[in-house]
Amino acid sequence: MFLWAYIVLILRWFNIQFGVRWVVVLSLSAIPSLLLMYAVEQSNDFLNDWWAGGTLKRSTEIAYQITGEERPYEALDTDTQERINEFDEKSYGKNVSIISGLLIALTSPFVGVLGDGLRGAVGGGVLAFLSVWFLSYRSVIELKELASGLRDVYQQTHEN
Repeated sequence: MFLWAYIVLILRWFNIQFGVRWVVVLSLSAIPSLLLMYAVEQSNDFLNDWWAGGTLKRSTEIAYQITGEERPYEALDTDTQERINEFDEKSYGKNVSIISGLLIALTSPFVGVLGDGLRGAVGGGVLAFLSVWFLSYRSVIELKELASGLRDVYQQTHEN
């Protein structure tokens, strides 16, 4: 919504006339972002297992060992529960970044070819590399670090 309002303000600033068609186009441009966020929201647990599965599995096994219960979350202290909730909140943003980077990487070379031929394809390839590096790869690494941080919290709780 913010992006839509920002674009409208820029168009007004430069006195670019736009009618109902522009409003519809700008509104429709928000649909892919909304679909992406909805898809990540629905599959957040699956994506966490996919990107940081081994680390999360080890963390969960440690939690089972500590609590000895089938549902270890309820048996953990509130500090550990807060860390788990923090991981869930941060992992949503990381998953959006990962999927966004991959989608940009897949589409940018094709859009470049359509826009400017071979030069556009090269520019799209550079954009694809940068989006994978800065959005996807770094987010996967950060997600794994967050998951290993949970394992450390479990181990500290067990030692205490």
